[in-house]
Parts: sequence; C-alpha cells; structure tokens
Amino acid sequence: MPRITRCPKVFRLTLIVVCAMLPTFGVRADDPPGLSPEAALGKLLFFDTRLSNPVGQSCASCHAPAAGFTFPGSQVNLQLGIPPGVVPGRFVSRAAPQVSYAKFNLPGPPHFDPVFSLFRGGQFWDGHAPDLVEQAKLPFVSPNEMNNLTHNIPDPAMVVYKVAHGPHAQKFRNVFGAGIFSQPTEVVYHDIAHAIAEYEKSDEVSPFSSKYDAWLAGRAELTPRELNGLRLVSGTWTGRPDGAVWPRFAHCVECHMIPSIPAGGPDIWTLTCYQNIGVPRNPNNPFYTQTDPISNPVGYNPEGEDFVDIGLGEVFYPLIGLPPGNMGVGSNGLGDFAGANGTFKAPSLRNVDLRPHPGFVKAYMHNGVFKSLEQVVHFYNTRNLTTRRGEVIDFTRADPYAGLRGRPLWDPPEYGALDTLLNPEGALGTEPGTGPGGESTAQVGNLGITVDEERDIVAFLKTLSDGYFHPQTPACMAISHQPVSQRVCRGGSAMTTVAANHPGGNPSFQWRHNGVPIPGENHSFYTIVAAAPSDAGVYDCVLTLPCGSVTSRAATLMVCLADFDCDGKVDFGDFQAFLTAFRSGQATADVNGDGVVNVLDVHVFVEALRGGC
Repeated sequence: MPRITRCPKVFRLTLIVVCAMLPTFGVRADDPPGLSPEAALGKLLFFDTRLSNPVGQSCASCHAPAAGFTFPGSQVNLQLGIPPGVVPGRFVSRAAPQVSYAKFNLPGPPHFDPVFSLFRGGQFWDGHAPDLVEQAKLPFVSPNEMNNLTHNIPDPAMVVYKVAHGPHAQKFRNVFGAGIFSQPTEVVYHDIAHAIAEYEKSDEVSPFSSKYDAWLAGRAELTPRELNGLRLVSGTWTGRPDGAVWPRFAHCVECHMIPSIPAGGPDIWTLTCYQNIGVPRNPNNPFYTQTDPISNPVGYNPEGEDFVDIGLGEVFYPLIGLPPGNMGVGSNGLGDFAGANGTFKAPSLRNVDLRPHPGFVKAYMHNGVFKSLEQVVHFYNTRNLTTRRGEVIDFTRADPYAGLRGRPLWDPPEYGALDTLLNPEGALGTEPGTGPGGESTAQVGNLGITVDEERDIVAFLKTLSDGYFHPQTPACMAISHQPVSQRVCRGGSAMTTVAANHPGGNPSFQWRHNGVPIPGENHSFYTIVAAAPSDAGVYDCVLTLPCGSVTSRAATLMVCLADFDCDGKVDFGDFQAFLTAFRSGQATADVNGDGVVNVLDVHVFVEALRGGC
C-alpha cells in the first residue's frame, strides 16, 4: 500500500551535518534600490546568520529566495521534508511555509468566516501568529529553530544583544532612533521583527513577476498546455472565476482562489482557508524520533511515533478556553465541534515551482511528504483510488480498506476524522453534485481528470514562478531567453546566455555574479572555462536600452565537488578517483582550495559526497 518509504536512520544523521553546509541561494543582502529604510534593514536581518544560537542560521536558511522563500536544501527536502534547526539533531514538525506573498494572508487569529463557511486568517500552517511581525519573533526563540533560549526559556534579549553589537547596529539606529538600544528589550525585539516584516511585505519578496503575470499584462502567451491547465484549475474558458464554464474542472480555485476580475485585487491564488485534504503522514519526519527530554527539554516530542499533527485545532481551541483539539483534560466533551482538527492553511500557489535549478527537489504539504508537483496533483486526483480501475475507497465506512481488490494508491490520511476530511466517500469530481451551480463539491480524492490533464495543471502551476519578467520594465524590451541554472564538476566548463526582444537598437549587457558586476562580461553570453568553487553562486544579466533596463532571471551555478571524475554523476567511481589523486598528491585533490593536499581535503570531499554534490 505505501508508496513512501522510510529512509535509513544513518542517512538522517548524515543530513544533519550536510545541512550546515547548505548554501543560501538567492539575492545578496546588500541594500537594494526600491526598499524602504525599514525593509532594507529587515533584509539584512533576514539574511543574518549571527542571530541564531549557536550562530549559523538565518531566516533565509529556511526561506531562501531562489526556492520561492522555502527551504533551500534539496536532499533534506527529498529525504526528510522537514528543515533542521541550528542545533544538530533538532527539527520542527512541519515543512517551512513560503514567505513570499504571505503579506496577503488575512490577519489572525484564525476565525470562522460565515461568507465562506471556513476558518481563515493568520500566519504559519496553523495560523498561530496573527501577522508577519509576530511571526518573525517566533523562530528566534524556538528551540528547534534558531534556539535563542537561556536556561530553556525563550530569551529575546539574546537577539537584541546580537543586533545591538553587530554589523547592522548603526543602520538600526538610523531607522529607529539613536537611543533605540536603551529601550526595553520587548520594544527593540518588536522593532527587529517589524523590520523583517517590512522586508517580507516588500515587492522584492512578492514581485508579481511570473509568466502568468506577464500573460495578464499582455506581454506573454501561454502555451496550449499551460492554458488548458489554467482552465482546468479555474473551471472557466477565460481563467477567471466568472468566465464561461469550461467542461472540465479540477476544483483548485475553490481553495486557491483569485478574484473574478483582475481589478478585483491581486491574484494571490489562495483563499487562506483551512482544510483537511487527507495528506498521508510523512514516515521520514525526523520529529517522530526527537523524543529525548534531556537533550531538548522544551522542543522534544513526548508522543514519539504516535504524534499526530492536528493543525488548526492546536491553535483554535485554546483561543476559546479549551485544550488543543478539545481533547484531554479541560475538554467540554463535544470533540471537534468546530471542525478545526487536522486542517491546515491552503498556501498561495505562487512560486510553488520556483527552485534554484531544474534538479532541485522541493517538499510539499505541511509535513513535506510529497516531492514534486506531479505527485501533489496526482494525489488530489486519486487519493480515494486503488490500482484496480474504478475502485473507490470510502473513508466513511468503518473499515475503508476491507474487501478492496486493488492496492490503495496512497497511505491513509494522517488525520482521517470525518469531522473535517474533505470528500471522504470519494465522490467523482466530474459528476453533478450539491454545488451552487449543481456542480460537484468533490475538491479532492477522485477528480476524474486524465493523466494528460494532470500534466497540463502542472504546466500552468509552473507559470506562477516569479522572475519571468520585471513588471516595471519598459515594454520596448522583453527577455525572450533566460539564463539556465547548471551543475558542473570542479574544472568543468559552463556557459549561460540571454536574449531579448527589442524592436529598436541593440541592448548592452552586463553579467553579474551574486549581484556584483563581472568586469568585461558585456556580451549576450557568459562562459566559465574551468569552474572553481568560488564560481558557484547566482548569475544574472542586466540588459539596457535608452528606454530602460531589464534584469534577467537569476540562474544558479552549482560546482559539484563530489563529481570528481566529471562524468556527470556522483557515485563510487568519484571516491576511487579522489583517493587515487589524494594518495599521489595531485593538485586536483586539493578540493578545499587551500593550496595543500591533506586530510582536510578528505573531510571536505566526503561531506560533499554524502550531500550528493
């Protein structure tokens, strides 16, 4: 039955080490144009790895721009799905939520919206922070994240001290006043969070620069596959909720909503509501094994493998004076009468596919159980199905799996209570139902769409990745070919190119590495003959005409130390090749670039090999 297998515990421990070596892909934390003073300061704090205890983890360590402001560790996403904290061996229980477009989430606390008959509002997967300011405060003092605690008590003063005595102290004074650090800790801590929230609210984090946005502006054309995906997602010919009905409908906009007309507000692609779609538990979630109260007395998991994440129920019931989930001591005995347990916030679909390079793996859902958009869409389409054609699992039965002739396509829901599980009986989404227009209300489980239609939806979702164009770019020029992310071995060659449509004149080109112009690189292409570790990073190109400038999409170059024999894959042959070079003292074995071949190179190479690159 299960298609998701548990990874070996040895490999889990390896990832704890590897994670500390992960690069934070994305833009530099220099003062950029277009940010307010508060947002510019917030950006510096967002990228500051000094603000954890011990040092080494910043906000961007788990919310990297190049990964759509989600976790930037491909192997961690693939094997675990849950980001590690700064203390080795500690993990939160959920995947990192995206920061981009979070400013559009309704303010919390989560509340029942009678218009939609759904809970809405708040930040995080369960809404436990009412706004971005309060959200920014919490990871600093979480033992499983940035760990600023004293004697196991959250200590904001540790963060305030680091800012007051760090490289951004003067900028902090410039923004909040010369005497700011003489103010009480809670005042300064609030201002730290306020600055970070201002950056998170900026156009740099939520730029509306995707292909979909260019299409809305008349500056791009969707392919037939992308357009069909939009129609399947929206259920209309036009892609707007009020358009003529499209004969096939995947029900996506019922939770990932957009306005009926573009003038009705930005297309955020979420209603910011809470639903239980029956996501399976993630068997590789390291939180299950984080059970030691001695080493982690505040952040350990007392339930071990029996832990069940009840989502919104953990937050909502305490707001009305009841225990989490309305279970246990203090319960009023009515169970989940509000229908909150097991529900999680529907995130924005924007940047759902944004990644540093094509081979990068993202983790999806609140527990990181899925590893690709294809898997996510297939789950929505087939959650209630088995390998036997036409057989449907009915979760309303006492034993849904009794008498099945086929094998279930998916593990059981982590939280399968009928109080909140959407479409538990597996009604077919393409048949008439009880919706306002007589349509089906089966939003998940048995949508009845084809494999090709699943692919079309994925194709459309990829058009929601930012970086396709710059909304403020003059229409006289649009980039027609973007730089492509690449992975090369040490000593390998790489070339990236850019092209633009420009009716008048030829643009000038300026390539940049990590935001810094590269002297003399003023062509439509940039070539690296023999890649070194220092060449790794983010590349883009600024194109300029008299009417204005446009910057290409950023492309990431990864220099893979572990591919020692440069055959394009990482395997045992690379280890043998490295040992041969090391034993003979060849200069190629100097993988850490310090000019000496010694045991330090062995450590660096082994860690690169373990990390997959």
